[in-house]
Amino acid sequence: MHLKKIELINFRNYNKETFTPDKNFNLITGDNAQGKTNLLEAIYIGTANNTFRTSKFTEIINWNNEKSRINCTFNTAGGTFAVFFELNLHGKKYIKINGKKLNSGENLPYPTAIIFTPDDLEIIKGAPARRRKYIDFELGLLDYSYHYYYRQYQKALFERNNLLKQIRVKKADGNLLEIWNHQLIDTGSRLIYKRLQLLKKLVPLLRELYSHLTGGREKLEVRYLSSVRITLNMEYQQITSLFKQEISEVRDKEFYRGQSLKGPHRDEIVFYIDNNDARQYGSRGQQRTIVLALKIALLELWKNETGEYPILLLDDVLQELDKNRREYLLQKVNGQVQTFLTTSTERKSGWFDPGSGKIIKVHEGKLNQGE
Repeated sequence: MHLKKIELINFRNYNKETFTPDKNFNLITGDNAQGKTNLLEAIYIGTANNTFRTSKFTEIINWNNEKSRINCTFNTAGGTFAVFFELNLHGKKYIKINGKKLNSGENLPYPTAIIFTPDDLEIIKGAPARRRKYIDFELGLLDYSYHYYYRQYQKALFERNNLLKQIRVKKADGNLLEIWNHQLIDTGSRLIYKRLQLLKKLVPLLRELYSHLTGGREKLEVRYLSSVRITLNMEYQQITSLFKQEISEVRDKEFYRGQSLKGPHRDEIVFYIDNNDARQYGSRGQQRTIVLALKIALLELWKNETGEYPILLLDDVLQELDKNRREYLLQKVNGQVQTFLTTSTERKSGWFDPGSGKIIKVHEGKLNQGE
């Protein structure tokens, strides 16, 4: 798949710009704060209906305007996707795909982009929430129903936690919890099961890539740590039964703390290099290598599952990699993956062959597109 055209209207520091990228490689250059990352963000929103940068989505709206719009055209093996995205100051989204409105909670086969930024090192060394985010918002995109159950689980968790807080201060009856227990167990068990199925596909690719990147000198393991005492080969019904049992066991603790103590919101994945926890004992170079392997593994998994590669967005990351890993990444995507790379250095040895793509210079929200 590839992005054929994108139009930005009142998007961050862009008033109105149209971009027609090369189908293979696009080098986006310019000084800091000119709009390079903004352009990648717009492409990402066109594929995910979400941003990778901020929790306050309305920040994408250009100053003194009420709405921001993005129009994208993608070519995929399944046909052409025309995506219209609009966001207003109240945070309301309006999305159309090929002229049809996308309703809230609806899941459709859709063009996909994978983003790689320097902040992704937090996947390894950061808090458990960052690793859950990788599963939920990157790996989870491979399963069209995943985010339906994710949203349903978050709703049940929110309502259940509110009720637990009321029970804690004696403003509600503990018996009322049973309604939300059922919702939490059902959607939570489906979420855990789906995570395990996705990881079973990803982890073998990840191990192989990491071994290749380290010349076979290091072995990478990935473990799913769950608050529910599951085993990796459990089916949904088995997870449900165990989840129900364990929630009953912590009932009094939950009343005391006023929060849900079991479920996928407390789970995470942990990476081990030669049996050592990469969070604590991995060098910065090893942690970078795991992240690089995670991104490439995701590219390969998308290819295996859908028959085509997603779009790759590289936001100022090549200087984070040493020469060998940088060359490995560029060689891996060359001619196969439509790639957008931002950098403040236009030409650097081994980064870009001007004859193989397009150079786009960004200055104050204006695009100067080379041929």
